Amino acid sequence: MRKKPISEETGIYLVYTKSTKLQSIYKAKNYKTQVNNQYTKIGITQNSFASRKKTYEANFGSDLVFKELIILDKKHLKNVEDEIINKLKQEFNKVGSSREWFDTTDRGRIIEIVRDILSKTNFYYEVVF
Repeated sequence: MRKKPISEETGIYLVYTKSTKLQSIYKAKNYKTQVNNQYTKIGITQNSFASRKKTYEANFGSDLVFKELIILDKKHLKNVEDEIINKLKQEFNKVGSSREWFDTTDRGRIIEIVRDILSKTNFYYEVVF
């Protein structure tokens, strides 16, 4: 049984803005790669879901969707992330020079891929979404 709230856990998340306006994926450094509601990011958080969500809110405002997908120990995150990214690159185009933003609104398919990859590991994980 989990001892802390989901927001304090580490794991894999999905995020996208609800806005139709193109915005830099990192305004603080004015990255040229821009996204809107037609793009989706899959990512990991090594600190907590809450801290990662705050980063996106600082960049995109509150007009975004942040979904915690999988709770996973941070020691396994990088390996799983690499597998997920490689599989997503086979199905979707990346956005600009970003490694984790994809040109798709098929978020259900992204979630299927994440769950499928994790089901083939021996890692303990918890499905949140």
